[in-house]
Amino acid sequence: MATILDGKAQQNLIDHLRAAAILHVVLFHVMFGMIRFGQPADIPEFIDRMPVWLDFVWQPFPVDLVFLASAFLLSVGLIYERQTTGGIDLRRFYVRRVSRIVPLYWAAVLLFGLGSGATVTQILKSAAFVGYIVGDMNVVPVGWTMEVMMVVYLLLPFAVRALFRSRRPMLWIAGGLAASAALRLGYIWSTDEQFAWMPYEFFLTGSPSEAGFELYNRLWFRIAPFFVGLGLAWLFVLHRQRMETLANRHRLLLVLVGGVAFFASAFVPVHDPNSWLAAVMPKAEWFWKLYFGLAIPISSLAAAVLLWVGLVRGWGRSEAIARLTRPFSVNIFGIYLFHMPLLVIGALITFQSADPTYLGQSSLLQVLTVWAITSALSLGLSAILMRVIEAPAMRFLRNRFG
Repeated sequence: MATILDGKAQQNLIDHLRAAAILHVVLFHVMFGMIRFGQPADIPEFIDRMPVWLDFVWQPFPVDLVFLASAFLLSVGLIYERQTTGGIDLRRFYVRRVSRIVPLYWAAVLLFGLGSGATVTQILKSAAFVGYIVGDMNVVPVGWTMEVMMVVYLLLPFAVRALFRSRRPMLWIAGGLAASAALRLGYIWSTDEQFAWMPYEFFLTGSPSEAGFELYNRLWFRIAPFFVGLGLAWLFVLHRQRMETLANRHRLLLVLVGGVAFFASAFVPVHDPNSWLAAVMPKAEWFWKLYFGLAIPISSLAAAVLLWVGLVRGWGRSEAIARLTRPFSVNIFGIYLFHMPLLVIGALITFQSADPTYLGQSSLLQVLTVWAITSALSLGLSAILMRVIEAPAMRFLRNRFG
């Protein structure tokens, strides 16, 4: 990985991205929790109280940023190893991935599985990372993402090997990205469901539509960020000089294009039928179908462009910021897996009451307070789990199996 992340600024920038993504995830679940467990009648007013600059929080794009960063980091290592040694040590790669993910994930499966009264079959499917592949649930509230990442990790070394054998590797990566977008669009156009304001309907009913569930949870609909991360890594390892030249020469244009594309994807007020967008196209189904089909690929490409420029231009130079973001980046899996129950504690501390009616009536300050408390508690718990479970398990597995 030294060929790319050979500067402290570059390592810091990845930490910034991962930290921002996981903090966004926590805030997304805080906002959703306020609606999910509050009174349905309070939902419209709650949405109206939230400022426009928070529109990006209502969408789960940070998960895709985590996918993008993970694919980039792992692909960099695999491509560099294949380029310099002529091969890929599969055993070493898999031992490192399994030792990083499985111990904490299995702890979460046991905790949430036993706590929710799940069946043995449901727990075993979740532990095997196939809950949403062969069924419709994972006992861990955010377990679908772990399933997606584990499957991709299993396939990634073989994808890198195949790219080295190909005469036009970037064409294959672009084709995979296009196919992932086409799969989403094909599914969307094959259903009879209405996609206009779909998230808002989800908030009102408390349960997703069939199409919403499929598009959100299934591996085959969430693969686009991994193709983008793999492509960015390929270019950076094997065409680094050209990438640096382009980023230096056209940085303003790239930042503008990447920023506008990401803004256009992430800030669409899909949650608010009373927003400015409702006045422009209240029931334009074609727009919503295109949006839900292409938003993830477009936002992933936009984020990759910004990451490309940032790595070259040294956007992560500030050590002061890095000291704040690095703990969240290092403990990202622990925070992600265990932050959901801590939302309850954050709400109890903030409202000084267990009455759920306060949730839907909360102000922006109270929402941000719950988020800050939950984030701090999640980081503290994850640091403990790192010391007690994750680090010892990693040492054992890596020493035992290579």
